[in-house]
Amino acid sequence: MDHQSIAKALDASRPRIVERVARETLQNAFWEERYGSGVRDKLVFDGEHNLAALVKAIRYRSQIILDDYLAWLRTTLVRYNCSTGMIHETFAYIWHGIQAELPHAAHAPLYSYIQAGLQSLAYPAPQIQELAASHEQLAELLTSHLYDSQWHWQQAYAGTGRARLLYDTWLLLDYVMDAMGYNDPQVAVRHTVWLRDYLLKAGLSTTHIQQLLWMLTGILEQQTSPAAASDARRVLATVASALIHDEAAYHALLSVQDELVQEVAQVLVAHDPRLTVEQVLQETGWYVAYLGDALGTHTADPLVRYVRMLQQAGADPQLLHAHLAELHTAAARLLPAYAANDTQTYLQAAAASLQAYPQMIG
Repeated sequence: MDHQSIAKALDASRPRIVERVARETLQNAFWEERYGSGVRDKLVFDGEHNLAALVKAIRYRSQIILDDYLAWLRTTLVRYNCSTGMIHETFAYIWHGIQAELPHAAHAPLYSYIQAGLQSLAYPAPQIQELAASHEQLAELLTSHLYDSQWHWQQAYAGTGRARLLYDTWLLLDYVMDAMGYNDPQVAVRHTVWLRDYLLKAGLSTTHIQQLLWMLTGILEQQTSPAAASDARRVLATVASALIHDEAAYHALLSVQDELVQEVAQVLVAHDPRLTVEQVLQETGWYVAYLGDALGTHTADPLVRYVRMLQQAGADPQLLHAHLAELHTAAARLLPAYAANDTQTYLQAAAASLQAYPQMIG
């Protein structure tokens, strides 16, 4: 087929390909979770323009038409909290539609245009190119550190599985590379703040996301050149800082968290010789992390979700209540009144949520 015939066939198939792209895209729940129920209409709208640009490039035998369009598209989508990798995903689905709708003779020329167009999106900086070359490997390493060894992450992703966490880590890296490419850490900040808020509802905490960023920094330092790791580290440090809540009560808790954890752990270990100091320090630290999110979001929900997660995992109900009770007591002593009052309210709500031992504390 000549280019004019291919362009005509592609244009005739455009409605079916656009629908197919929207359908395949929405098989990934992320899109509606991130962009809302109206995202399908946006995908169809964008799909029409994507296909129109490809048709025009083929018709005029001009790769630059598609390259210029993709450069504009990325700049536009990054402003709307999308990433370069999403463009690659979209054009992979377009390719699926081409294979299904167009004769085989049209495939090779179209594939060549699409591949060249996507390659034109590669950032010129060697540090970003290095990260891009290891994108999948880095995401797998981070996922392994999280899902394969930490039951909190397994529990949070129980409904969606390891594959979804792998996608989330891959996408986070994609935003980091876009932040580096645009020299704008806020590109990664906006996505990571959304991810944190999404994962709070799944049972994780801000501290989990900060640990994720810390682990990713370590992986990059081990797996990439000093220059690439340094550039990414600057972005990740800005992201980590942006996750800190603004509320005064949250900062009051942060200022005493070490003393709070130590005090509660010492009391619990003294009352139960079965417990080890290391175990209780770690667990108390997580309670305080979820308390911080409760204070930062003005709702007991993060802490309630956590104690229910512990309950479902088979934690000792008496120890659950002992933890909450001792935190309640220590908060009254260590925190200023405005922070102590909110903290105790959230601890009481968490205690009340435990079905086996629903009595209130305090």
